[in-house]
Amino acid sequence: MAKFSVNITISQENVTTLKQQGFKLFGFKAVNVSVQGGSPVIWFETNQYLASTDVKWEEQYQAYISQDTQISPQTVIQASNSADIDMGQTMTISTTGALNVTQDGPNNAISVTADLGVSWTTGLNQLVDGVPKPLCAVPVLSGFLDQFVPINKVLLMFATSSFVSGTVIVQAFSPGILVDLTGADTRKISFDIAKGWGPTNQTWVKAVPVNANLTPLLIGNA
Repeated sequence: MAKFSVNITISQENVTTLKQQGFKLFGFKAVNVSVQGGSPVIWFETNQYLASTDVKWEEQYQAYISQDTQISPQTVIQASNSADIDMGQTMTISTTGALNVTQDGPNNAISVTADLGVSWTTGLNQLVDGVPKPLCAVPVLSGFLDQFVPINKVLLMFATSSFVSGTVIVQAFSPGILVDLTGADTRKISFDIAKGWGPTNQTWVKAVPVNANLTPLLIGNA
């Protein structure tokens, strides 16, 4: 099972200032989906950061369902059920919300389908720092199929927001950095209160300004 990490370095003076002012580290992760109407959600939020902090994740997934079918900004999606799943597998949702995972999906995607009668919100969870957390919220209509392809890009930002994991966010609430780990298992970045995120001269990073539209950065087409 592949493992990945992003190392963030911050001066101790900056760490002290950030913590005194109540800043948390927020993370998002990219995923391609086959249907329109999907939105990114906060993958994780933490105040457990130091002068050197590693964000670690694994290629270990769950598919979840939620009865919260209104995927609107700043809504917290509450999962009502979830199941472990991997690439090439399909999760079928019954009308009662029971989940069944089978081996009959395309090898390059995670698939979710719902029996006729009920529509749900669905999405992927991915293991980050040992805990499965949601990546996205996507409608799945009864009788139809959604397909997901996780992308190894993470968006990080510091903010004083009270948002929690699973909150639908479509607009950046703080300046951030999009880190691409395609072809790599680790990256090293930095943060400075005065200068912002770094590095600024590498092709695998992209500066994300405050109020930027996050959906095209994090939700692609499978």
